[in-house]
Amino acid sequence: MTQLREFTLEGTIEGQPAVAHWRKGVLTADAELRRRAELVVLLGEEFAVDDGNNGVVRASLVEGGYAAMLTLMRAFSEVSTVEVALPGSPRARADRLFRSFRATLPLNDN
Repeated sequence: MTQLREFTLEGTIEGQPAVAHWRKGVLTADAELRRRAELVVLLGEEFAVDDGNNGVVRASLVEGGYAAMLTLMRAFSEVSTVEVALPGSPRARADRLFRSFRATLPLNDN
């Protein structure tokens, strides 16, 4: 699986806005979001991967962009925005090219 170079997530944690940004292996995130994501890692969460191989991605904040993105998404109460820099995307000037979608995704069973 190709690794993500960059992504941004926006959403809420118990009604409060939160943001996470991953770029080239470096995570910048609100303190509460980071704390909750670290708990997801400690609990050993796994995410099913529909790649034809019936694989899983283990929760991680250090193993790569996809694992970090899924881990952080699980840590939000609600995700409102996902922006992903697609691997191999051409760059126009110094601007990052993103494909975005807006959705409300209830990811927790609470």
